[in-house]
Amino acid sequence: FDPEAARYLVEHYYDRTDRGFKGCHPRDIVDLIADICAYHGEPPAFTRRHLDAACQSYFVSMQEDSPTNVRRIGGLAA
Repeated sequence: FDPEAARYLVEHYYDRTDRGFKGCHPRDIVDLIADICAYHGEPPAFTRRHLDAACQSYFVSMQEDSPTNVRRIGGLAA
């Protein structure tokens, strides 16, 4: 667990988007991270790279200027 990654998550995916916290978010995001890591053959890790991949998949926005616009997922073109 990386406390800096947790701060990054809150700042980039909640504070900047004015998104409220939901009780299901931690479980869902951790599940997505585990799935992404398994797909890539990596051990699960709570890192910024994995958070970005999970959150960009989980918090979808169709607006061009949105920080969670689905153009890139985990650094890979979607």
